[in-house]
Amino acid sequence: MEEKKWWIPYIVAGILLLVGTFYDYSITAFLYDPQNVFAIFMQCGVIWLFIAVVTFVFTMRQRLHKSIFFFLAEIISALYTVIEFMKYFVNIRDHLFLIVILGIFLMSFCNMIVYHMSLERLQRLEKKAVFYVCVLILSSLLVAVLKYFWGRIRFREMEQAVQFSAWFLPQGCNGHHSFPSGHTAAISSLLCLFVTMKDCEEHKVPWYIGVFVFGMIITMAVSRMIMGAHFLSDITGGFLVTYTVFLCSRHYFYQKRYI
Repeated sequence: MEEKKWWIPYIVAGILLLVGTFYDYSITAFLYDPQNVFAIFMQCGVIWLFIAVVTFVFTMRQRLHKSIFFFLAEIISALYTVIEFMKYFVNIRDHLFLIVILGIFLMSFCNMIVYHMSLERLQRLEKKAVFYVCVLILSSLLVAVLKYFWGRIRFREMEQAVQFSAWFLPQGCNGHHSFPSGHTAAISSLLCLFVTMKDCEEHKVPWYIGVFVFGMIITMAVSRMIMGAHFLSDITGGFLVTYTVFLCSRHYFYQKRYI
């Protein structure tokens, strides 16, 4: 991304937040369809793939560096990925054994892929993969903190319209977690991979990769409103969190000549 254009997403996001200030409720009410198969698929069938990448990266680093830290991180990330997927279908506490089995399966699958790749290829991928994971984890943590303290109620949790609150009015720690959108923040991490690939001189990224990246971000954002999980301002906030973390991480990694 050219340095002079870094501010453009902030301008677009500012416009969307302004629209959300006046039309948040009406937009989500118009789109709301909790039985929509596409939106359900995006909610639980797509997002976990991006989380599973973290397990793959720790598996890759474990092979390259033979560290107990990366092995433990691989185990934790695999279990977390399975929990994030299964929480939409079952009571987690009643299926702990199944979670462990699926976690082992995910680790085995990642190891199978990693050990079929040459060390040279893994070394080429490592820095970009670490950058991606840093952006994903940092943005997810920041989103979790904001959700906890912002306390905005989701559309699907509302029993009457009077419960609606504007995005710029934090409600405190009340158990509601609408603002910002974690799914949108997670999938927005694709942006860091796209820009990093573009910045790499040996790669010429096809135009359709960019279309895919931005298409996925927009598609996830719309699906969250269809499910009644978020408002327009929530998904905009989720994107802003990841984009800001991306810019800060990119500056730091470039200063350290890591990417």
